[in-house]
Amino acid sequence: MIKPLGAAAAAITVLAIAACGSSGPASYLASGSSYVDFIQWETTSGSSVQGTMTVDTASGTAPAETISASRYPFTGTINGSSVTFTFSGFLTSGTIYGTLNGGTLPLQVPQSDGSIQAGTLTQSDTSTYNSAVTALNQRVRHANVLAAAAQAQAQQQQQNAQAEQTASGDVSTLQQDTSFGADLGSLQSDVQQASSDLGTVRSDASQGKGSFCDNVYSVSDDAYSVDDDLYSLSSDLDTLTNDIASARQDIRAVRQDLANLSASGLPAPTGATAAVAAARQAIQQAKTTANGYIGQANADDTTAYATANGLATGSCSGQGPGSTSALLKHI
Repeated sequence: MIKPLGAAAAAITVLAIAACGSSGPASYLASGSSYVDFIQWETTSGSSVQGTMTVDTASGTAPAETISASRYPFTGTINGSSVTFTFSGFLTSGTIYGTLNGGTLPLQVPQSDGSIQAGTLTQSDTSTYNSAVTALNQRVRHANVLAAAAQAQAQQQQQNAQAEQTASGDVSTLQQDTSFGADLGSLQSDVQQASSDLGTVRSDASQGKGSFCDNVYSVSDDAYSVDDDLYSLSSDLDTLTNDIASARQDIRAVRQDLANLSASGLPAPTGATAAVAAARQAIQQAKTTANGYIGQANADDTTAYATANGLATGSCSGQGPGSTSALLKHI
């Protein structure tokens, strides 16, 4: 499509070219990959003519490319092989000159920068114009379909890459969250302290009731210390159970990731299945170890209270610690 005179659109140029056609049939056509320009005119009197140019133009970018059609009237004169057409109502008014040359209409279109843009329309008819518009529409539709397919494929590839990245990240998180060594170490320390405090209870109790039951009170205080150890154990158990809950959530996340990857025909990350199995085993082992510590600590506390209460007899009756309230349930 040739740029028109001044600021006018390229469609004007094509119109002008078509307008310069021979007297019959007064129809000229120019087409390209993104446009179809069709001009028709008739003589009004003498050398004067009037007509209309139809411009079909593709615009935008696939897959959203569209075609718009516009009609522009013109007037002009034909003197021998010289043609003059004047358009108005289009971006700007302008006059374009051309020369009839058999079945073609070459013309030179002045540009705003002083240069000349050449263009040519070919003698044609309405049927050929309709075929050209059909072909333009087919090209645009085809381009839109291809672009939409490519866009969908790129989007799917991006989604697949994101799904694989998410799965790999979740597997890594799962592997990190199933190391319960620090939690179990804290529990072990609590139990060791309870056992140590129970040793103190037994040692002090071996000295008897004491004068005025004073040693009964000391042994009771020792038993309370074992109770305090169980409270520390309870706090550390909360940390462990929270970490186990996080690990279970990580397992669910990885399993969902694997289901999503499978649905998309994508492979599971290396080591994902093994990580889930290892996590389940680690959780079970942590529970077993923790419950062992709980059982040992409960036994120490029960023994401590029983020992202290065993001294609170006779004249020292009622001076013992009573019943423990710190015993813990298994997880």
